[in-house]
Formats: sequence, structure tokens, C-alpha cells
Amino acid sequence: ERDVVRLFLEDCGNTPVAAVMTRPVRTIDCRTTLAAAARTMLSAAIRHLVVVDAQGCGIGLLNEHDLLRPLELDLLQTALGEQELLARERDAANERLRLVSEAIHDGIWDYDVSTGEGYLNHRFYEMLGLAPGAMPATVAAYMERVHPDDRDRLVAVQAASFAADSRPYEAEYRLRHADGSWLWVQSRGRVVARDATGQPRRRIGTVTDISQRKAAEQALQARERYQRALLDNFPFAVWLKD
Repeated sequence: ERDVVRLFLEDCGNTPVAAVMTRPVRTIDCRTTLAAAARTMLSAAIRHLVVVDAQGCGIGLLNEHDLLRPLELDLLQTALGEQELLARERDAANERLRLVSEAIHDGIWDYDVSTGEGYLNHRFYEMLGLAPGAMPATVAAYMERVHPDDRDRLVAVQAASFAADSRPYEAEYRLRHADGSWLWVQSRGRVVARDATGQPRRRIGTVTDISQRKAAEQALQARERYQRALLDNFPFAVWLKD
């Protein structure tokens, strides 16, 4: 930026700006509005902006302080307006998420892969007998509650899904309840955003309590084992008719 000041101190006349600079310099056409000039200066993080005519010759110099002062209230109001709009959109999105989670009556998780942090809805905590927020909404805290015998299998299923073309995965495993018991759940998840290299950036999913179904399956299996053992040890021949 020292070249910008030198240009006007040496009064280079009608020489095009590009011809007297030691490196390329950002300029702005004299017909550009002040608001557009301010945006250019802010986006480029520069303190001086050369105003040029149609031939590219310098005809003026805009200083950051002098340019932004008349516009600072307008810029502040615009920034606050954009912030308010984003807040309203975020609140609306959160409300939609709340309504969906209540309608499906499932736990919902949403994780940022790069940070390992995320969101767990009210129903998820309720299923585990926890107060909302009692468990950190992080991947590490979640995996710590997965049964040790199920953990490696769950990680493998997730890794296969995340490495593919964002196809969803399903897995059944146990989560530790607040009372120390194990809750059978079915989880469905998928990657919904990837970075420029194709690596997962965000993943979402649901968790459904399937404990009653699992209990019924285990009871049926136990009954079948009992009947098989009874038949195998019965001293007489047995035949069954359907």
C-alpha cells in the first residue's frame, strides 16, 4: 500500500496506475458507488483504494477511515439485519426439527465430524433416562455409552457408510441407560455434507428404542432352545404333525 501513497506524492499525471506500481493494485472505477467501494475495501482488507478513470489513470484516493465513516451506520444496520435474518432462519429450522422429532418419537443426533460435537434432541435423553443436556452431545460421549461388545461393529458399519456415496446405514446395538441397564436401539444415519476432498463433514441420524422387540425375540429363542433340549433328551420317539 506504500505504492498507492507514492503514486499521488510523486504526481504521476496521466500515467496509468498499473504502469507505476511495483505490484498489482486494486482499483475502482470513478463511477462506482461509495457502498460498492466500501464493500471492496472490506472484502480485500485494504486501507487505501485508488479511483481510476476510463483510461486507468488515478484521479483520486479513498482512505478507509474517510470512506467508511459516512457509511458505518448503514453498514452496521445491514450487518445487524443480516444477523437477525440468520437468527430467525435458525430459530425456524430448530422449530421444524423439534416438530419432526416429536412427530416421529425417535431420538435424533446431528454431528459435525470435524469437531465431534453436535446435537441430541429431548427424546434421546428421555430414552436413556437422562435430563436434557446431562450427557455431552459429542461423538466420544455417545460411543462411551455403546455396549463394549457392540462398539467395534457399530464403528465398522458407520465407516463403510461414510466412505461410500452417502448411503444410509442401519445398526442395532445397546446403549447404557441411566439406571445401568442396557437399552436395545436401532440407529439409522447418513452423511449429509462433505468437504471439498469428499470427506464427511456432517452426519445425522435417528435412534429408536427396540427393547420390547428384542425382549420378545429373546423370549422366543429361549423357548425354542428349551423345546429343542426337551426333545433331544426325551427317552421316546416323538413325531410332530402340522
